[in-house]
Amino acid sequence: MFGWQAPWPFQWGGGPTPIEQALSALRAGVGKGHAADQDGVEWRWREARAIGIAIAMTMGERALMQFYPETATSGLPFYADLFQLFGFSDQEIRDQASVLMRPREDAGTADLEALLQQIDGNFSLLDVPWENESTTVHGSAFETDGVSFHFEDARKESLYPNFSTAFLVHVAYDLSGAPPTSFAAQNAIRSARELLDDAIPAWCDYAIGGSAGGFILDASFLDWDRFDP
Repeated sequence: MFGWQAPWPFQWGGGPTPIEQALSALRAGVGKGHAADQDGVEWRWREARAIGIAIAMTMGERALMQFYPETATSGLPFYADLFQLFGFSDQEIRDQASVLMRPREDAGTADLEALLQQIDGNFSLLDVPWENESTTVHGSAFETDGVSFHFEDARKESLYPNFSTAFLVHVAYDLSGAPPTSFAAQNAIRSARELLDDAIPAWCDYAIGGSAGGFILDASFLDWDRFDP
């Protein structure tokens, strides 16, 4: 059926539409033989009420759809504010928020890079050779008995005796040498931080910077470019 009772082309075939269900209930409410003939004034009044009731019947489903970013409509401003996704289209907000909302119990290197590239294809993970890693900060973990010095007046041990760069995730955001000053780039970095905070283990850390090609003095942004890791 099509026409006002079934909003074709959005719905075609199947069972009665919400408008038809509401109209049938309104007609049944006055009993057989008491409902006005079709196309009369009372019929049109009942049609209008059926449309209003059908709209109200869909509010529960619509509210539930806002719970998931990928199906949100009127709820998109909430996800844009939650994940700071400003300056993006509605569909881009749905795509990025759906990635950030999903719980992740584990993320290997390939999976983590794939998730980052869903935010922005310019993200990649840097593979640091083992010989370039720092595994231990040299120094005493605890004060040795019998010495006359210690690290600080009230401290008897070092803060991070076993710091290791092997627990640092190096993320490259390659913008062909340009700094990430645009709104889109800033939002992408913010989304990447949200993802990394949630995805990597608590004992790991991460660093986001430009590509690992070193930098040239007086030509590079030193707070963005990096030494070769």
